[in-house]
Amino acid sequence: MNLLFTAPHLKSKYVLWKNVSALAIVLSFTLIPLARLLFELPNAALSLFIGSVFMAGAAVGFGVFTRSQKPFIAIFLMLLYIALNAKDVPLFDFIGIYGTATAGVHAGYAIAALALILGAHLRHRMQMKQ
Repeated sequence: MNLLFTAPHLKSKYVLWKNVSALAIVLSFTLIPLARLLFELPNAALSLFIGSVFMAGAAVGFGVFTRSQKPFIAIFLMLLYIALNAKDVPLFDFIGIYGTATAGVHAGYAIAALALILGAHLRHRMQMKQ
């Protein structure tokens, strides 16, 4: 991390930089399905986009909070397992697999993604002051 933080302005914008890079990686896997769903099932496309942002935010947020990737992997796999087995529950359709998510579910995952990123940013700023 010390070598990474020698780049100008990177230390203060570390969480933003990590989130943009994580989002780029997630979108490299979901951009083509997102484009296909956009015209056929717009609600599922919105779920996939918000789910992609949520996954990138969760990866960065949990990584900053715990300094490990293990909690993110465990929570993601658990959420994916539940989503695959709860076909009729809109709350768990976070990536648009079944197209059942409501506007409230979309808003909830978007707010959760923003909260994780904001929390990670605040945590990183607190760690920089120490």
